[in-house]
Amino acid sequence: MKKISAFLNSTREKRQNSKNFGKKAAVAILSVAFFMAVLGSPLLAPKAEAQTYAELEAKINAMLSVFDTFMAQIASLRVGINSGGGGDAVGGGEFPIVPTGFRFNRYLSQGAVGDDVLYLQRILNVNSSTRIVSSGPGSPGNETRFFGSLTENAVARFQEYFRSELLSPFGLFSGYGIVDVSTQNKLNSLIANDYVGFVAGVPLSSPFLTVSVPSQPNATSIRGDGAHVPFTRVTLSAGANSEVTINNFVVEKTGSLPNFTFARVILLDENGNQIGLGGTLGTNGVTVIGQSVTIPAGQSRTFTVTGIPTSNLAGSVGQSGGLRVLSVTVPFGTSVGGTLPVFGTTQTITN
Repeated sequence: MKKISAFLNSTREKRQNSKNFGKKAAVAILSVAFFMAVLGSPLLAPKAEAQTYAELEAKINAMLSVFDTFMAQIASLRVGINSGGGGDAVGGGEFPIVPTGFRFNRYLSQGAVGDDVLYLQRILNVNSSTRIVSSGPGSPGNETRFFGSLTENAVARFQEYFRSELLSPFGLFSGYGIVDVSTQNKLNSLIANDYVGFVAGVPLSSPFLTVSVPSQPNATSIRGDGAHVPFTRVTLSAGANSEVTINNFVVEKTGSLPNFTFARVILLDENGNQIGLGGTLGTNGVTVIGQSVTIPAGQSRTFTVTGIPTSNLAGSVGQSGGLRVLSVTVPFGTSVGGTLPVFGTTQTITN
């Protein structure tokens, strides 16, 4: 019996070593394939030719995309080796999408590898606005343990989805794609609250504002006669369960228009009534306009950003641009989703 037991144990060990050898061999083969694809064979490389900057940039971007896919495959295989289990991608969007008691507790950025990256990708994939990719590595059901450029882009969209909590308090307008402390806290809050406000179909218990883009004003001309020029319309909708208060709008000038183009930038409601006193563009081309407005639960309001031109624009004839809505400022605890920034209509100075 002892001999039979020893034989069985030896057989099991050989099979396990064979599996691990196969995985390690796959890692090696992928490594060679990647560098051959990126660098090419030195024996077969053609004579270098002059290339434009655009051509080089396109090739570099293609190389980075290949690298991300390669690293995702490597990370999956390595975890399979270390755990003694398979290296297949896991996920699928079913709850719970993270283990009981799990919380994010470290910075995550491009190049990070680990189970927390896998859980991050699962969370991002439950919302179409932050989905990493529709197919292939990183897609729903094919999440990986590697943090590449696709994950970075999805994290940036996640930060913009919760702009009022993760960006606006710090004076930021665009997501930056790093899972820092504030982003970790938001992710952990979603986990603790069953993803309320993020997963479609989950009822909201806290105020929620959705930003959408209605039809935009017609193109017209900017003249130095003081006539109001409409640029951007935006529709704000309160969630079904709670009213929402908007404090103000952050607006930025776009295009070649000089900062002195407008004496004032103002906000109008759907009836043409001015909301607040308006503002003037700073040296960075940004201003804050509007005042506190409350939207009842389940209702929507549409607002228009309008510019009042200065009287002397003769030296700027032909310059064009717009006034886009960068963000909507709301009280702490209110979640903001939808489309931001909102670009409106480009207008041109004529006299």
